[in-house]
Amino acid sequence: MRAKHCDAVVSFVLTHYANMPTKEIANALGLTCCAVYQIANLRGVKKDLKYKREHHGNRLMQAGIPTRFKAGQRAWNKGLKKAKNETT
Repeated sequence: MRAKHCDAVVSFVLTHYANMPTKEIANALGLTCCAVYQIANLRGVKKDLKYKREHHGNRLMQAGIPTRFKAGQRAWNKGLKKAKNETT
């Protein structure tokens, strides 16, 4: 069963969520990070773009670069026939 949070907790989350780390909010209120995420998500509050850039930097843009296809690289299965499903 979902716990109901008092208005003071909800208002604290709504005012600080955009510019404060979620872990700090959770510690200040005695909640879990998941509870803070849930409160924010239900009310449509998101992290500020400036906050994301300051704390996460360019790391989000660089994720997965080593495993991406390079320009002109050929897929390993190009030209191979598609396997037929066997139902026996």
